[in-house]
Amino acid sequence: MVPEWLEWTDVVLSVIAFGVGFVTLPTAFQMWWGKPRLRFEFDRSRVRGGVGLIFWITNEPVRNRLLKWVGVTRDAAQKVRMTVTIRENGTKRFIASGKTTIKVENDESLYSVDLYSNTRSWAIIITQGDGAASGEINAPGNKDGKLDIQPGEYECTLSVKWGQGSASETRIFYVNPNVEATQWQEPTDV
Repeated sequence: MVPEWLEWTDVVLSVIAFGVGFVTLPTAFQMWWGKPRLRFEFDRSRVRGGVGLIFWITNEPVRNRLLKWVGVTRDAAQKVRMTVTIRENGTKRFIASGKTTIKVENDESLYSVDLYSNTRSWAIIITQGDGAASGEINAPGNKDGKLDIQPGEYECTLSVKWGQGSASETRIFYVNPNVEATQWQEPTDV
């Protein structure tokens, strides 16, 4: 037989354990669902009298209502860095590889940025005007990090690293003497 006072300690300890678990729940949620989540977009835009093939990086905010209510916020992606590798599409002939700068909101270009929630940064991969295309890739052997690209079809692999995460995306792009035809190829569903 268990004494009556001992039965009540079980109830009291259960309430305390529930309270401690409830208080630590937001911290556990933050650890799992607050990690940086980078989204990548490929865009084409008018720049410097021509067109630019642009790569956007966004650290998506927390959208789930329950997680927001609990207080989960998206952590910053620390020290985001990007490298670019360009090859001819089809032959896979190497054209260039190297680090590229990432533009932040105040138009400052850096090789490493901290990307906070709901912030977009971007890098111009290729610019073209007057029939000539160039890349802003810090490729070895290229003067001032510039790369001249001839008209053709190319494969661009972007590798993004941050803190303890990384991601990579490959996209085909076209360089054409007609500036309007220089663009990213739309991804195809396989």
